[in-house]
Amino acid sequence: MPRKRGNGEGAIYKRTIRGQDYYIVEVTIDTDDNGKRIKKTSSAKTHTEAVEKLKQMQADAKNGSLIKTTHTTLYQWLEDFLDTYKRDNIKPTTFDSYKKLISCHIENSSMGKKQLQKLTPTDIQRFLKQFQQSNKRETARKLLLIFNMALRKAAQIGILTKNVAEYVELPKSVSNAAVAVLTVEEIASLKKAAEEINTAEEAKIAAIRKNRRKTANPTKTIVRNHLAEAVCLALDTGIRRGELLGLTWSDIDLEQGKLYIRRNVVETSIGKLIQTPKTDDSNRVIQLLPETIDMLTKLKQNSTHEYVFCQQDGQPRSPRHFSKLYTQVCEKAGIDNSKFHTLRHTHATEALESGMDAKVVSERLGHADIRTTFNIYVHPSEEFHKSELTKIQNRRMRGIATSVHTLSPA
Repeated sequence: MPRKRGNGEGAIYKRTIRGQDYYIVEVTIDTDDNGKRIKKTSSAKTHTEAVEKLKQMQADAKNGSLIKTTHTTLYQWLEDFLDTYKRDNIKPTTFDSYKKLISCHIENSSMGKKQLQKLTPTDIQRFLKQFQQSNKRETARKLLLIFNMALRKAAQIGILTKNVAEYVELPKSVSNAAVAVLTVEEIASLKKAAEEINTAEEAKIAAIRKNRRKTANPTKTIVRNHLAEAVCLALDTGIRRGELLGLTWSDIDLEQGKLYIRRNVVETSIGKLIQTPKTDDSNRVIQLLPETIDMLTKLKQNSTHEYVFCQQDGQPRSPRHFSKLYTQVCEKAGIDNSKFHTLRHTHATEALESGMDAKVVSERLGHADIRTTFNIYVHPSEEFHKSELTKIQNRRMRGIATSVHTLSPA
């Protein structure tokens, strides 16, 4: 017969489970919208142990550290967190990147199926370790960022007692070694290929116009791709793809030789969007080279639209479509695996190798921290290393000459 609960012991009752007797401890921690009590339960093998557990649970309930049980999985919470708390508070591109990471790496994994309240720091550490071992440190870093945001919010609203992701060590940043920079020869080949595509495009446009005159069709505005000008402008300024596509003629002061970065064109799951630059520091002014000013002056003379690099309807080109056009230029130039962002790396490296002040280069690129410029975008060429090495040789030669002069008889 179950032992009676003593005064002040609270809700303790005996239950037999698979032939084994247990004492069930029960505490009410809240009520739902219908007034029904939300209970937290635990079990103990002895009555004395049950009394101690009850006291602890009552204390935890009083200070708010006792949370209600949920069977929500990590994946379910990450999806709910993004849709509820992040969708309207971050840029669409950032939101899409978070959703893609969760879909690719969490949704169908054993990690994603873990109950949220049973998740431990060790679980997360082991899960991220596989990305570090396969040289995907940046993926691990981004996943940990999402875990931290989501689990911190879960702790704030009472689903978790604490954010277990806080105790996970951050993977090291991705290595710079794999970032490509174009050589002087590759730059020349790229510009030549882009010019040849421009020339072929002009010939095609001329043939279309000639055919229209024969058929008496009304003349329709034909918009050129201007790939050669896009490549040159990126190499001369280091601007990002989206910044390039977001340029309007009102952003370019040809008299003062200045280019203003005011918008960014991005590709999202809901289509192309025009938004503010990537960061506050990305909203910047870039001084132009004389040859860049000349190129843009000629380009403006034949332009009939607001956007510098636009499609047929005058709106900015899709970043994805523009990348396909750039790939055609690289293939024609014989350059493998080159992304448009490589032109940004190349500009930064060329600027520093030419002796430009590092702070100026950092501001041209729109970096908040000059260390970003050095750590990510600057990759001195072999020729530059050799030229810098001669400084040591020249210094030693001067030292030898000075010693010989000092030892010479008067």
